[in-house]
Amino acid sequence: MKNLREIKKDINYLASEVVSDCLTYLAINDNKNQEEISNIIGAALDLRDEMVCKINDYPRNGEANAGKTGTEGKHRVRNTVTMKYFNAVGKEMLEKTDALFAELSKLSGNGKAPKSKAEKVKTE
Repeated sequence: MKNLREIKKDINYLASEVVSDCLTYLAINDNKNQEEISNIIGAALDLRDEMVCKINDYPRNGEANAGKTGTEGKHRVRNTVTMKYFNAVGKEMLEKTDALFAELSKLSGNGKAPKSKAEKVKTE
């Protein structure tokens, strides 16, 4: 399992990639759709703040340890609960980041998000 610092770095990286792509879009398209792009950038920064807060507020010390006795049982349950929590936060970050990239992709002019690798294989 990653430590908290690495998880936070991943969150910052994903948010910065969205912002970077938005700024690249603005530079290439002569500030076209500037209002929408600034909304996407704001959403990415808000998402980063929300995810970091969730990471900082993870289940600790006996939360969700009901029914277990002994330190070994508590340790195992806490680790399981914590791992599930971090996995859920990571999945949420990826889904929301993907939605932001899809929104940017729609603005780029093709009207829909690019096909996934699986969809490309099916059409070939």
